[in-house]
Amino acid sequence: MIDKIPDHNALECAVLDYFNACNSRDESGIRNVFDKDVVNYLPGGMFGPVHGVEPLIELWKSEGEQINSHWHIETVFGDPERKTAVAEWTAMKPGRNKMYRGVDWFTFNDEGKITEVRGYYAAPRDDSLGSNELGGFPYAERGWTMPEFPITYE
Repeated sequence: MIDKIPDHNALECAVLDYFNACNSRDESGIRNVFDKDVVNYLPGGMFGPVHGVEPLIELWKSEGEQINSHWHIETVFGDPERKTAVAEWTAMKPGRNKMYRGVDWFTFNDEGKITEVRGYYAAPRDDSLGSNELGGFPYAERGWTMPEFPITYE
């Protein structure tokens, strides 16, 4: 169980509730914190993006059952004004004999439900890829920097 510290704000508590629900394979707990149309973006080449709470539940349920995945939250920070939260985590994957570290960025709606998760793994960059970014994330639509290739700097 990931402890909730009494002074966590509601967004931080929602993130902690999410990871606790994942760790305990609690489908209703996951439903309680997510908007039904949530989108989970993952690094390119993984199995994302995942659209909707039900497919997300199935994904984390199978991860848990197949390789006994569970997460430890190292830090969590929520900004109610911006309706965002960030959590640093350590993911334990005993079925693969692996451990991963990373960060999830969460956005929330007005009801305090998670509408988007962006997962960033702490991993070496992969120069065999043209771009190291989240698969399917709408960078251009959101106004992110979109370099032209070949990339030059003046």
